[in-house]
Amino acid sequence: MTLQENFTDIVRLCRRRKDIACGWPLAVTAAVLMTIVCVQPAGADDYLDIPKPTDRLAPPPAPPNVEPSVLSIPAKVSLQELLVIAADSFPEVMENEGAWHEGPPIAGQPPFQWQYRLHRGPVQVQINNNHLEAVFPDIRYRVAVRAVKPGGEIEDSICGYKPDEPRHMSITVRSNLQWADDWTVRSTTAFDEPVFPDPCASTAAGADVSTIVKAAVHSRLPVLGKKIDERIQEGSQRRRGVEKAWRTLLTPTELAPELWLNLRPGTIQAGPIMGNNEQQVVASLNLLLEPVVTTGSMPPVQERPLPPLQLTSGGQDGFHLAIPVMVDYDWINVRLRRQLVGQEIPMSIGDPIFITSARLYGSGSQLILAMGVRGSVKGTLYAGGKPVIDPVTHILRFDGFDFTMDTRNILVRTANWLLRDNILDTIEPQTRIDLSGQMASMRQALDKALHREVLPGAWINGAVSKLEPKGIYPIEGGVEAQVVADGTIELLLPPAR
Repeated sequence: MTLQENFTDIVRLCRRRKDIACGWPLAVTAAVLMTIVCVQPAGADDYLDIPKPTDRLAPPPAPPNVEPSVLSIPAKVSLQELLVIAADSFPEVMENEGAWHEGPPIAGQPPFQWQYRLHRGPVQVQINNNHLEAVFPDIRYRVAVRAVKPGGEIEDSICGYKPDEPRHMSITVRSNLQWADDWTVRSTTAFDEPVFPDPCASTAAGADVSTIVKAAVHSRLPVLGKKIDERIQEGSQRRRGVEKAWRTLLTPTELAPELWLNLRPGTIQAGPIMGNNEQQVVASLNLLLEPVVTTGSMPPVQERPLPPLQLTSGGQDGFHLAIPVMVDYDWINVRLRRQLVGQEIPMSIGDPIFITSARLYGSGSQLILAMGVRGSVKGTLYAGGKPVIDPVTHILRFDGFDFTMDTRNILVRTANWLLRDNILDTIEPQTRIDLSGQMASMRQALDKALHREVLPGAWINGAVSKLEPKGIYPIEGGVEAQVVADGTIELLLPPAR
């Protein structure tokens, strides 16, 4: 039954009832009917000739601001390695028991012979803000001293032998760590005075046992300190390896066809010398990067010398990179056609609308959906809006999705213009495009570019921790998303020789 027939029935009903309440619905129905009489539905053969939006593309927005990127070049010396050095110069157990041995000459002490056993126990190490401190908190010892009195009589004195308990002492080692101009870490190691909580009070013919023990320990310390300083310097030697890697870092890396990552290394800073949870002395060099991603052919390699080393009070890490990710219209339109073409949109007036084609393109700063239809409306309808991309799901969608002005002006001449919101609400969910695959591909490409051997035995080791789109806009041939990538990156060099 047509709306006109419904109107006639309403008139007849009101005449029979003679009810004034019929006046309001009757007036509304009459107004709608008059509108429909004046605005007739487009026939199946009436083609809507709607102008195609072809505004010149707006210029891309400025890239988002990102923090400086830092390539960490750790210079590491294992604390275990330092403990091995300590063991060489200050073994865990030192002894000369079983026979009497001539003692070393000690100022203020008469000649003596001795036997002793010393067990130094575990070492406690901490490193903080350019200082290394090692403490031997529980060194246990026993000692026997034999000396000759002036009259030729032999006198013995013992400490720590049964039934007596072993005696104790502790030693603290302090190393001041500083960067040098030749890119090595220099250390100055010194020892605090040994502490004797329960010293020996014994003497043998004028020889003080505690003084002898202290002198014997002191004789070992300079050798130990020198070895620690030498090993720290050797382990921190990085300039030669960095110079070789520097030249490789100047070369751009291909992320995708005609998409290049240029790390653009710049200033090199030396951060504080610290310790880590892996029991290592870490003297980190920070190479500041200005990474950029460019499209087209490979950018030229810049020749720049390695800059001088600068000192910095704070440590940094990680990279921050703004990347243009382009998705071409061909890829998008294949998915749009799959989602839209063949879809039927019921109309309350006239025949339903069938979508026969769908294509996305850019006009000005908007994305335009050109949608071919047939049925109660025949032709190409144009709708669009500002492209946006969800930062979590990476779904491309329209903001302010609506028909273009020309499309609305022509649809208003047909009966279906009142139903435009129904059309838009029906198709809008089908216009959303999932770009998470493109984001995942870019992440994989970055991970691959940031994990590669730059020299034999020297590797860039980087990983993307976050990939966040900051904006999307139309360009020639597709849409481009501005994506900010954050992650960690370090340069691992072979051990210094």
